Amino acid sequence: MNPYRDINDEEWQRIAPLLPELRPRSELRGRPLANTRSVLNGVLWVMYSGATWSAMPRKYPSYQTCHRRFKAWYQSGVGAPTYKINDLGRLLLKRVMLVRC
Repeated sequence: MNPYRDINDEEWQRIAPLLPELRPRSELRGRPLANTRSVLNGVLWVMYSGATWSAMPRKYPSYQTCHRRFKAWYQSGVGAPTYKINDLGRLLLKRVMLVRC
């Protein structure tokens, strides 16, 4: 098995349009939203490694943020067009959307 690597710029350009837009918070309180690309890399790390969400390395946003965003993406239908994402040649994404929900 190859070691996990974060998605590169080309892959991000292809994946980003498939993810739903995040609405800015109506209240200007709390933390700013975590970077979507970092969240996706965290989600992919969990799926690739098979580790628990709480075992995510600190270089990614909090595991709660990554898990919450993953659930939101899946519930919004991002899990359905895996054939579009999978053309990146990364079987990992197919596994993420179909197996690990």
